Amino acid sequence: MVLLVVVATSGLALAVVVNESWKAARDAAQTHFSQLAEAVRDRVQTLFANVEIPVNILAGQPQVAAAMVSDGRQHPAYPLFAKTVLAVHDLYSIYVANGDGDFLQVIATRDQSGILAAHHAPADTALIVRTILNSEDGQRRQRWLFLDTFGKVLRDYQDVTADYDPRQRRWYGQATSSEGVTVSPPYLFNSLKAPGVTASRHVGNGVVVGADLTLASLQAFLDRQEISEHGGIIVFDGNHQLMALSGHQMPSMPAMSQVTALSGPPFDAVFSNQSTARSEHQLSVHRERLRGKGDDAIEVAVFAPQSDFTGRVDSMRRNIFTGAVVLAVVSLALAWWLAHHIVRPVKQLAGDAERTLDWDFAAAHVHSSFIAEISSLSDGFAMMKRSLVETLERNPVGIVIAGQDGRVEYANPAYVANVGADNLAQVVGRTVQLKAQAAGEPMTYAQLAAQARGGVWQGEMLNHRINGGVFWESVVLAPVHEDDGGLSHYIGVHQDISERRRHRDEMARLVEHLNDANAELERFAYVASHDLREPLRTVSTFLQLLQKRFGGQMGAEADEFIQFAVNGAQRMNDLVNDLLVYSRVGGAKDEVVAVDCAALCRSVLESLGEVIAEAGADIRVQTLPVVLGQPIRLTQVFQNLICNAVKFRAPGRAPLVQVSYLGLDKGYHHFSVADNGIGIEASDQDVFEVFRRLHGPGQYQGTGIGLAICKRVVSRHGGRIWYQANPGGGTVFHFTLSADGGVATLRKTEPSVGGPEAVADRLLPG
Repeated sequence: MVLLVVVATSGLALAVVVNESWKAARDAAQTHFSQLAEAVRDRVQTLFANVEIPVNILAGQPQVAAAMVSDGRQHPAYPLFAKTVLAVHDLYSIYVANGDGDFLQVIATRDQSGILAAHHAPADTALIVRTILNSEDGQRRQRWLFLDTFGKVLRDYQDVTADYDPRQRRWYGQATSSEGVTVSPPYLFNSLKAPGVTASRHVGNGVVVGADLTLASLQAFLDRQEISEHGGIIVFDGNHQLMALSGHQMPSMPAMSQVTALSGPPFDAVFSNQSTARSEHQLSVHRERLRGKGDDAIEVAVFAPQSDFTGRVDSMRRNIFTGAVVLAVVSLALAWWLAHHIVRPVKQLAGDAERTLDWDFAAAHVHSSFIAEISSLSDGFAMMKRSLVETLERNPVGIVIAGQDGRVEYANPAYVANVGADNLAQVVGRTVQLKAQAAGEPMTYAQLAAQARGGVWQGEMLNHRINGGVFWESVVLAPVHEDDGGLSHYIGVHQDISERRRHRDEMARLVEHLNDANAELERFAYVASHDLREPLRTVSTFLQLLQKRFGGQMGAEADEFIQFAVNGAQRMNDLVNDLLVYSRVGGAKDEVVAVDCAALCRSVLESLGEVIAEAGADIRVQTLPVVLGQPIRLTQVFQNLICNAVKFRAPGRAPLVQVSYLGLDKGYHHFSVADNGIGIEASDQDVFEVFRRLHGPGQYQGTGIGLAICKRVVSRHGGRIWYQANPGGGTVFHFTLSADGGVATLRKTEPSVGGPEAVADRLLPG
C-alpha cells in the first residue's frame, strides 16, 4: 500500500511538473516573440529614420530649388544627392520634382543585379542619373547617365517619355498637401519588383524632395532572427499587405504555403486554415503595431507552431502517461511480491519476537522466503530462541523473571521443582518473598534491589515451598532497565543450597569438635611434658649424685652404666622441653603485631653468637621487611633455620649462611635461608615431621623437632615451607608468610621483636 501511494504521488508530481513545464515553455515562447517584435520595431524605426532624415536635410538646402538641366550632374543639388544615396545603405534613390513636371533622380545600384537589370545598366554602374525635362516642342525628354564609381560615364542615352509625370505620383500629392516629411505606405517598386517606401517633403513653389527606400535590409534582418524550426515573422501594412516575411521552413506548413508576395492575399489569409490544422500545427502568435495608424500603420506578427516549443513536453507527457500505466502494473505486482515474500515473513518474525518478550516460548512459525537475508534472519532468530529456551529450561539453577511488582512472569522448570510446584501455572503471578532467617520478615525483589541501590544483589535467603516449609537458596538478583532508565523487570537466579548448608553446618560442628580435641591434646601434651619434668629432674639429680659419690668405686663397667643413665635422662629432659615448646606454638596469647624482621634477625644472631663464633660461620642478612606475625614464633623459625645451617656444616669448610627476602608475591612474603653445609639427601622421609632425624644421635646433637616447629609456625602464619638443594652445595630453605599475618586479628601496630631472654626457656635448636 505504501508503495502504491508513493507511486501515485510520484506520478501526480510528475504530471504537475510536466504541465507546469508545458506552461513555462508556452510562456517562454510568448516572451521570446515579444522580444523579437521589439527588435523588429527598432529595425523598422531605423529604416524609416534612414529615409526621413535625409529628405528633411535635403529639403532645407537651397540648391534643390535650382532650375533643371539636361545633364543632371550639372544641377547644384547633384553632389548632395549622390553623396547621400551612397552613404545611406538602405536608400534606393533620391530625387527632386518641380511644379512644371521637371524631375532629377539619382539611383544607387550597390552592385545589385536586380537594379542593374531593371535599368539595363552596364555591369560596373555605381550611379544612375535620370532627368526629365519639358522641351519647347511640348514633349517630355528623358536622359539616362550611367556612371561608375569614379564618375565616368559608362553610357548616355536619351528618349522621349510621356509615361512618367512626378506630379501624378502619390508621394508628390502627399508632400504638397502636407507639412513636413510624409512616408508612403509600402508598395511594390515596379522596376525592382520589390517592396519599399517613399518619403517626400514639399520645399515650396511646387518643389518636392523625395527618396525611395527598399525593404531588402528588413528582409535580411528577419532572416537572421532565431525563432523556431517552423516559425516566422511577418511585417505588413494597414491593408494587411506583406512588407517582409521570414522563415525558410514555413512552406512545409499548410497555412504558410499561401504566403506569396506583396500582391498576395491579405494577412488574415495566412491564418485562415488554422482551425482545421492539426493540433501540432496550431500557431502561437504575437501581433504588435510598430508605427502609424490606419492604412499607414505597420504591424509585425511573430508566429510558430506550439509543437516547436512544447513538443518535447508533449512527448514527455505521453511517455509519462505510458510509464505511469506500466509503473502502476509493475507496482501492483511488486506490492504483491513484497507482501508475500517480505512483509508477511517479517510480520510473523515480529510476532514471534513479541511473544518471546512476553516469555511465551511456543513453537515459532516457519518464515520461508527465498530472500537470503530474511531466511538468514529467521534462522538466526530461531537459533537464538532455541538457545534461550535451552539455557532457561535445561538450567539446573532456578531462574525467575518477575515484573516491576515482583510477581512472577516466568520461571524455569528448576525453580518450579525447587518450590515444589506441579507446573508453571502454580508459580506465575505469585510474589517472590524471601527471608534472611526463619523468624525474619519476608522481603520482596524490590526491597532486596533497594539494598543494592540498583545494582546486583546476592546472598543466602530462605524461600517458601508451595506445600509449606522453607529451604535455603543462594539468590542473585539483577534489575533490568529500559533505554530511558526506567525499571522493566527483575531477573532472579535461585540455587537450592539446603544440602550444602547442612554439610557446611555439619562441617562446622566437626571442625569445632576437632579444634576442641586438638586443644585438649595440646593441653595434655603441655601438662604431660610439664609433669614429666619433675620426675626426670629427680632421676637425673640422683644419677648425677650417684656418679659423683660412687664414681670409680664400682668398677669401670658400673661407671659406664651410670654415664648411660645420665645421658638418657638428659635426652629425655631435652625431648620433654622440646615437646613443651611445640605444644605452645599457636597459643591464644600469641598476638599478631608488626614485626621488624631485620631487628628480629639481629636478636637471633646475638643469642647464637657463641655457636657462630665457635663454628667460624659467616652469616649474611639482606634487607628484610616489616611483616605481620607473632614475634616469638617467627624468632623460632629464623633461629632454628640459622642454627641448623651452622650445625650441619661440611667438614673442612667454614659455614656460609645467606638470609634473603625475595619479595611480596600475591599477598605472601617470600624468605629464604641458604647454606653451604652437608645438604639433605633425597629420600621419602619428611624432614618436617616431629622428632624426625636424618642422622644418628652420636653425629649431631638435637631432638629432631626444630623443623617441625618451623613448619607449624609458618602454617599458623598462612604460609608454607620447603627446601631445595643449593647449586653450590648445601640446602636452601624457603618459607612464605601471609601479608595479613594469617593467624589472628592485629592488635598492635608498633614493630616488636622477641629478645633471646624472652624465648630462651621455650626455644631449643633442633
